Amino acid sequence: MTCIDHIIIAVADLESATENYACLLGRAPSWQGRHPSYGTANSLFLLNNTYLELLAVDGEGAGALQVQRALGDREGALAGLVFGVEDTGAFLEQARAAGLPVADPAPGEGIDERTGRRRSWQSLFWPASSARGIFSFAIQHDEEAGSSSGRPGGLILLPPLIMWWCRPRMGWPPSGFMEIKSVFVSPLRGKRPIGVGPFCSFGAEH
Repeated sequence: MTCIDHIIIAVADLESATENYACLLGRAPSWQGRHPSYGTANSLFLLNNTYLELLAVDGEGAGALQVQRALGDREGALAGLVFGVEDTGAFLEQARAAGLPVADPAPGEGIDERTGRRRSWQSLFWPASSARGIFSFAIQHDEEAGSSSGRPGGLILLPPLIMWWCRPRMGWPPSGFMEIKSVFVSPLRGKRPIGVGPFCSFGAEH
């Protein structure tokens, strides 16, 4: 695995959540699309070295079930952590050798509702039980997602359970640049996370 490719946030109302995150991040989404085979729709907000994916139910499929499980009766919840790989074959061999029960690569496709553009990728899934109950998987993109313009800087609190801090390189409002340097995951209370949403803190430097 070479990076944190993106973070999935399940939302009950995609349109409302997209407007809220656009306000918080100071930019429009890089992508707004659908996954017909998964039963989901999404909005992507591209950052310097990763992106946020707001994911909502849009039909029936494995993705829709995952969103419903993550949400419960909440309006939004941290739903998954996705790792980037450059070679699915090499990752699959190494992961299985290490004892991680990774499934064979599964093709995926997304369609941008505004432009009709299509993206495709290969996903490698493993049981959440192999990642301490956190839904996660690896992905190799066949095509880059979105544009990299309009990145935010400053102190931003993203509901429901994600927070990052960064120092803007070029000032505020959103003309600064940020890069996630590290991720710390710990339960909010007790010995287990609340639902599937542990608290994640992201620290960024100049």
